[in-house]
Amino acid sequence: MIQNTFLDQDIQEAYVGQEPVTLDDAKRHLRVDFDDDDLYISALITASRQAIEKFCSISLVAKTVTLTVQADEQQKSVFSQPFQVREQFNQFELPYGPVRSVSSVTSIDTDGMTILVCSLNSDYFLIGKSFQTIKISNNFSNNILVYTVGYGPDAGATPVPPQLWLAILNELAYRYESRGEPQNIRATAFTEEGVSQAARVLAQPFRRLTFI
Repeated sequence: MIQNTFLDQDIQEAYVGQEPVTLDDAKRHLRVDFDDDDLYISALITASRQAIEKFCSISLVAKTVTLTVQADEQQKSVFSQPFQVREQFNQFELPYGPVRSVSSVTSIDTDGMTILVCSLNSDYFLIGKSFQTIKISNNFSNNILVYTVGYGPDAGATPVPPQLWLAILNELAYRYESRGEPQNIRATAFTEEGVSQAARVLAQPFRRLTFI
């Protein structure tokens, strides 16, 4: 059996332009008709979007992900012999989707010296459209993947679903109204996941639970 483990992950936001929720969107939702809090509301937009992303394990803006994955052979029991040949494929869902494109897949053998720059549909395969699964067909131990993810308004990207757009607004409203006091007990109180209940209800269907 192959067990895949994250060794390292680096996520860099690479979006150009504005957040999914604009300042005007936020002020209309908050029923704010003055400009005094514009900087504060703009900061809350980003913080609320990031909270929804973390809760769902997805990307609401464009990002570049560099992921290092180690594939270890695991014995099925203490009585079994070590595996001589790795399974044909290492397979897992690429986290933090939706996936826009895969830039590179590089495999490194256990000696740390043998390196293979993989080719699509030869050394690795992609399954699915937005939340893609990757199959790597070599028997190397470590794989470094570089790929871009994120919803977005630009050509070729999947638009942000309306429920997630509203989830950002609901999270923003809670944070703006509570001003850092989540102990306020009401319908929009914080859940243990770190987002408000009103945002959680909308975002829950989009949550990804990826194990590799």
